[in-house]
Amino acid sequence: MTSTNKLSISFHDFDAQGGCCADITLSVSGTVISGFKVRPGMGGGIQVHMPAVMGTTWPYPAEIEWAEARKLITAAYRKESFDPPVSVTLHDFDRENSCLADVTLRETGVVVSDLKVKIGPGGGIMVHMPAWMHTRWSYTEVQWSDVRQAVTQKYLLVAPKKQQPDVAAGIAAAPDKKPLCTFYSSVNKTEAEVTAVIRATGEQIPGIHLVHIKERKSLHIYMPKEMHDQWVGTGMGWNTLSGIIAEEYKRQVLHEDSILPSDAAEILFPRVRNVTACFADVSLPYKKSVIKGFRIRKLEGEEKPIIWTPQWMGRWNDDRLSWYDLCALIAREYSQYSGGGTLPAESPSTEASSVPAAAPPLPENCTQLSVPADENTPILHAPKQPVREANEFGRVKNAEKSSFIFYPRTVLRAADASDGSPSSPKPLIALVAAMNKGSLGGIGPFEISLLEWIAKLRYVTSTMLVDLIKAGYVSFGWRSGVTRAKLTTITNRMAEYGLISLTRFVTLNEDGSTDGSSCSVMRIITLGKNGSTLLRELGKKGGRYNAFDIFQDGNTVKRILATNQWLIYWLRTYKDEVGENFETSCVIQLKGTEYTGARFYATVTINDCPMVAEPVRRTEDFEAESIKQWLREKIERFALMFDNLDQLYHEKDEISFPQRPIIVLICEDDDHIREIWESIQPVLPKINGQEIWFSSDLRIFNYNKRGERFLYFVDGVPQLVNLKQVLGVDDEAGSAAPTADDGEQAKTLQTVCPQAPADDAD
Repeated sequence: MTSTNKLSISFHDFDAQGGCCADITLSVSGTVISGFKVRPGMGGGIQVHMPAVMGTTWPYPAEIEWAEARKLITAAYRKESFDPPVSVTLHDFDRENSCLADVTLRETGVVVSDLKVKIGPGGGIMVHMPAWMHTRWSYTEVQWSDVRQAVTQKYLLVAPKKQQPDVAAGIAAAPDKKPLCTFYSSVNKTEAEVTAVIRATGEQIPGIHLVHIKERKSLHIYMPKEMHDQWVGTGMGWNTLSGIIAEEYKRQVLHEDSILPSDAAEILFPRVRNVTACFADVSLPYKKSVIKGFRIRKLEGEEKPIIWTPQWMGRWNDDRLSWYDLCALIAREYSQYSGGGTLPAESPSTEASSVPAAAPPLPENCTQLSVPADENTPILHAPKQPVREANEFGRVKNAEKSSFIFYPRTVLRAADASDGSPSSPKPLIALVAAMNKGSLGGIGPFEISLLEWIAKLRYVTSTMLVDLIKAGYVSFGWRSGVTRAKLTTITNRMAEYGLISLTRFVTLNEDGSTDGSSCSVMRIITLGKNGSTLLRELGKKGGRYNAFDIFQDGNTVKRILATNQWLIYWLRTYKDEVGENFETSCVIQLKGTEYTGARFYATVTINDCPMVAEPVRRTEDFEAESIKQWLREKIERFALMFDNLDQLYHEKDEISFPQRPIIVLICEDDDHIREIWESIQPVLPKINGQEIWFSSDLRIFNYNKRGERFLYFVDGVPQLVNLKQVLGVDDEAGSAAPTADDGEQAKTLQTVCPQAPADDAD
């Protein structure tokens, strides 16, 4: 309790940012007032707020003025002696005021170095454990929440002395710096409003929209919006009428005299205007990521262009820069590009090509009619056998069916010796001799590194191991390289020494028997008993050996395999961004009066944005509803735990996420994505703040799904996730996905894979 001349003050309920609650007692009347909010400000000041029940009116001016009470609370807060259990040293500040922190535990004297400290998106202070800790605080003598609070308080005292980045003032001024906007995909087109009068019936049809893209020599004719993509209630077919409109446009607007007027319909063009449209990417100085996909339209005769936010964004909601100021910046730079004779860039991510860009796909309510080309127009012939594109790992094949989809009565069984697998493991003494030989026909650094990953992932396929090898996660040791065929030889040898077990999916008969004829081609690799012993004796981290892993239910294994494929995608594609910030299967618990816990199959953190994978497989009809209910309950548990990031544990280790993780549901195919989204609808209103992504096995596996691997739903419509905007990483797509002009085209979720089981994805 802190006493002053006119009131007594007590502080309690401190949070990680240094804020707290305060209770005061007026000395004259003895009135106790609770619920004051006190927190340190960004400039070193102290903010004091009245209790919420008071609003903004101080009810005790006769006894003490609010200004004096606030001054006394501020002084008492500054004098309050907080003795944190750690001492903190901050160093290596950068231009954005991020820094590193070293903490010394007072009880034991242990020094923990290189904690990362930075200002979060909402202005709060974010403190991250060192990378080698992953997400688990390893010192039981002090809680991670206490460490974070001490680092935050130290940062609030030291950071204002550093040079703060100027956010808003330097955007408009700084003519010497590079432009904020990159313009691309510029197109000149003519837009016309069309009114059709059917001569036979006298019916007038207004609101038809025509777009003539001169560079692509094509006409786009759209139905009136009120018809909702269905041509009904007229005496003439849409295809016939659109053909007449195209001919009349050539005659009336393009002045082609050889075309005669139509006898079936009268076509009027009440307004024809020339439009220049393009896209723009904006790089603001206070944002790390480039904001892609602003749409710009410049009407002939108008001074200012019309600007829309990207379709994925919705409304502009940046508090540091208003929408009107942003439009002024974009318009200023656009006028310099268009007025100065410099054409916008063709595309920010594609190389120049002599072949004209293909027109974007048309919606169902649009008819495309080619405009005759001139005699001098070159004719481009496509090659008869186009070269098959390979991804960055040399994989040419795109699977049509996933190997990890649900199949009834599927189990895992040890591979038969008749297919080249070892009949029985060699004794342990033979393994010792093989290790003396090394990788030249024995067991060396490469095999041990491979074994660590098998233990960590529990179930893997040869394709997953090849991806890890080519991404540089497996140490070659004395080897210079490993081919897929050589990897098969190596895994067979590791199975001979009992380091791993080779299994296959088998379908059981209705009586539970197996005849061996329904064995899958794909081999599943899991840890063997000798492998577990070897890793433990070498001091390596790995999963615990379970003799029953080779008899696991097949669909449970497929969930793990689908998750591992998702995890390896991030590891191989964004190796530098992921680093060591990933975890495999783990059960997390929420500290509280009752047990609340859930298993996440894998988690990855990229640029302080964590993602948690939850695989979902189809089931038989009789248990479909119970599985949907189980999924809804698990998502609710995840959301509840992510509401309390400071109270998460794995056994006795404290779990730390930089911010609220994104839940990624890995489905079997695109139809399954729609089914799962519909099944979790009842819980979405309860977890409004939880972000949920969707993906499928083939979206993750196939190289032709670059930039289209992850989806989210907005009002029931699937949208592609912009990884550049959300995670600050390239979306690995060679060029931006086609985007419709003026909202006239909508992205649709297409079914790309049937439901029959197969082994194509391996």
